[in-house]
Amino acid sequence: MNIANREQTLVALLLALSDLPADTAATTTQPLLNIAQQLAANPDAWEAFIAPNLTRAIAQSPDLQNSFVRYQSKLTQAGLESAIGLQTELPNAVEVATAIPVGSGCRERGFRPGRPEQETASAEINNIAVRILSSPEPALNTQKLGAFERLKAKLNQSIG
Repeated sequence: MNIANREQTLVALLLALSDLPADTAATTTQPLLNIAQQLAANPDAWEAFIAPNLTRAIAQSPDLQNSFVRYQSKLTQAGLESAIGLQTELPNAVEVATAIPVGSGCRERGFRPGRPEQETASAEINNIAVRILSSPEPALNTQKLGAFERLKAKLNQSIG
């Protein structure tokens, strides 16, 4: 698993979650909540702390791991690796807030005016991931958001 690119990894994870059957999804909730808490607290700790923990969490579920690897490959093949390219394919903050009420204490990060577009897009992807992963049913919540189904259809159409 290549998880060096934080934004692509988070999007691949969210896409993979939307494929999980309910019985498998229930076993991933706590590890994903831990990842959300780490992302909310310090997303800059990706390389040193969060990515290794995410690798272990994904590896606990063969279904999740298979879907994750498949979507990560498709995102790369489609050229959707940058935060800006990925953000345009995801639900916006209003859609996410409507579908998933704030709950578990994980807080989203704000945006400083004048930040480069790449940093703002990266922070927005992080916020979407934190909101979904910290929810009581992350897999179900990804399924509620139509943007993930549209992105999967786009990836399947462009890649085959």
